Amino acid sequence: GKGNELYSPASYTRFIRWIADTYINQPFVLIGHSMGGAIALNYAANYPQHVARLILIDAAGILHRAVFSTHLFDALKPAWWWDTIPATNSEKLHALLGFDIADLEKYPLPLESLLNTPVARQVFLGGNPAKIAGLALVEHNFSGQLTRITAPTLIIWGKDDALIYASAAQSFDERLPNSEVIIYDGIGHLPMEEAPTRTARDIDGFLDR
Repeated sequence: GKGNELYSPASYTRFIRWIADTYINQPFVLIGHSMGGAIALNYAANYPQHVARLILIDAAGILHRAVFSTHLFDALKPAWWWDTIPATNSEKLHALLGFDIADLEKYPLPLESLLNTPVARQVFLGGNPAKIAGLALVEHNFSGQLTRITAPTLIIWGKDDALIYASAAQSFDERLPNSEVIIYDGIGHLPMEEAPTRTARDIDGFLDR
């Protein structure tokens, strides 16, 4: 229903835990794309015994979180001035935060408290799911989580991803204890749509090994 809820990696992780406990009750394959990749990372780190294999596709997470958050906001064009701001992500995100939560200077409120308080989310973020999810992703601390992931992990990335750069794939691979990377030349942020046959083939091959 897109209500004023806390759309954070931690909240989604609890939801996946409920699904796993209710319907699966055995180790399973977890695949996450984009923000779903950040959620999958958080789940695999907190419940390593549940995840038999982990597959990350152009995943948000340890790098470029602010860039991804700005992408969520960009589609909203929150005010007339949005298109007049330089296209650099940091400037856009700073401008959005300054516009939406400027009153925090008058009423000091930590970001965590803002996200966890329904009234504050409504007042400062309009209860908008994309804004809440974007700020929650920026606020979430992934440090130390990757080393807790034990599942064999496949990392698939589009080399031409302009949203979450392919350098993030290497960063994930360096930090995950049991991972492999496949980079797709000429592919952007959506390998499963831009190269569906190859994506399916590589996932099948990974699961067969």
